[in-house]
Amino acid sequence: MVTIETTAGSLVLRDGRDVQAYLKEFARYEEHALFSEGLRARLAEWSAACHA
Repeated sequence: MVTIETTAGSLVLRDGRDVQAYLKEFARYEEHALFSEGLRARLAEWSAACHA
């Protein structure tokens, strides 16, 4: 099941093909995501740039 929340409401998808499509999409996001120390370092960089 996939639940999509928007400002206008929510959509629930239960078809296996839809669920697989979202699993694949979020797996691609995860490949590029930063976690733990990598994320902390990036946030610190952005914070320093905003305060400069």
